[in-house]
Amino acid sequence: MPRPSELGNSAGDGALIAVLQRCWKVSDTRQLNGSNPAHRDAFDCARQALLDIVKNYPGYALVHRVLAWGYFYKDNDAGKAINEYRAAANVYKAQGNKAGESEARMRLALLLVSGNLQQGCAELVTAANLKGDVKFLDRAFWNFGTVNWTQGTIYLDEHAEIHNVKDRLLDVQGDLLIWTESQKSKFDNSGILRKSAGRGNLVIDVPFTNSKDQGVVEVQVGEIKFKHGGELQGKFNIASGAKVRFVENRYRALEAAFTGDGVVEVLENASLVLDELGGTIDKVDIDNLVLSGGTLTGDGVRIAKHLDWRAGTMAGSGTTYANGATTFRGAETKLLKRKFDNAGTATWAGGDIEMERGAVFNNLEGHQRRFAGNVPGILPVGLSMIALS
Repeated sequence: MPRPSELGNSAGDGALIAVLQRCWKVSDTRQLNGSNPAHRDAFDCARQALLDIVKNYPGYALVHRVLAWGYFYKDNDAGKAINEYRAAANVYKAQGNKAGESEARMRLALLLVSGNLQQGCAELVTAANLKGDVKFLDRAFWNFGTVNWTQGTIYLDEHAEIHNVKDRLLDVQGDLLIWTESQKSKFDNSGILRKSAGRGNLVIDVPFTNSKDQGVVEVQVGEIKFKHGGELQGKFNIASGAKVRFVENRYRALEAAFTGDGVVEVLENASLVLDELGGTIDKVDIDNLVLSGGTLTGDGVRIAKHLDWRAGTMAGSGTTYANGATTFRGAETKLLKRKFDNAGTATWAGGDIEMERGAVFNNLEGHQRRFAGNVPGILPVGLSMIALS
């Protein structure tokens, strides 16, 4: 069953966020979890408020999708869920939003096919015509050659797997989406996954594994957004101006190197867990890291060029080795719950730095920590700050 996705650009967002926070204690529809009994039960709290939003904001498609989620997971009423997805598709169609209409019709089709194959297939055809060819995979797919992906969404059913084998190329030539609702589906890269065209996003909303010593992810242009968790080893080569973004869920980085002039960004609902399998300091390397609200935790990591810490948490038993430039900026608090060694130049330009008990900030000999704005004083080189309480 498809889940609701991102908030839209609508006046209804404020009303919907209020309901999400009050009933589910979340602020984004992507955080709703149909396998969580507490989330299912919370639909009773939200039901009437969601219907009121439908009445007050008739041109707001996303609320119909949240209702569909609740009718399916809480009420076990596929008929009502179908009606809500159809209503969302009609709103998108009236607004001329082909991408939104295509996605809503795909979700509608997934519900229809179990009871009415003909109607489900008809919705799939409509969705495909709106947004290129939609590929539905319900088996294992092994690439032993070269795949050029130029158009259309790929949907993985619960039995589907994609395997890009050693030395083989899967070349993404556009701003595309691969997604699933199943934790059983997977995307295993033991070859080369390359984004070579499109200045927007490749969204990987599938459990993803990049294999040790074999898997290479190349972001030559645009961004790759990971949304479904996974295990990260091997190499990630990120060109200047390009990004790898961890949007939500948990990512376990074992022996991985993120290199190049592009950046790795950890967002609010994501965690990057560093597991070095032995505690040495040379198994996870990131040239450029942006921590903008998520969590970096686990063992040690070396930041070679630049750490841009805007918000979020550093935790775990390991050490963050900041060997290049570090910037603490933005109004939000940065929470340090581990050891941090500054071996470069750290500039504190904004926001509080909160250190929990046991956290250590080492400003190593011969390096600098500079403060901007109204923050008084300079931490002398060779000294440490240690949180005792």
